[in-house]
Amino acid sequence: MIKLARLLLLAPLTAHAAGDTCKSLAAVARASALEVEAKRRVAGQGRLQFYSAPSEACAIKGLFVVPGDALDAHLTLENFVFVTYTNPKTGRKVDGWIEGKRLHE
Repeated sequence: MIKLARLLLLAPLTAHAAGDTCKSLAAVARASALEVEAKRRVAGQGRLQFYSAPSEACAIKGLFVVPGDALDAHLTLENFVFVTYTNPKTGRKVDGWIEGKRLHE
């Protein structure tokens, strides 16, 4: 957890550095997170952004879910949850971190 906080506070997030920092942060986060394994749905209004790591600086441009979408939650760390979304039409799966406050059972 201390490593995660250090990465968030000390790492400069320029365009080039952000990619490396997000990769490092994602690795530390996966090792530090708690397992949850649960089905969830997106609540609230508007798009819910996907992140490559549990930080707003690590947004994945153009990747989001919307209210009502079903997700499989795997890990939780602070206010972020690592999830898998499976597109019901194509079967394509996407993994990433999202802010957990908009998830419900």
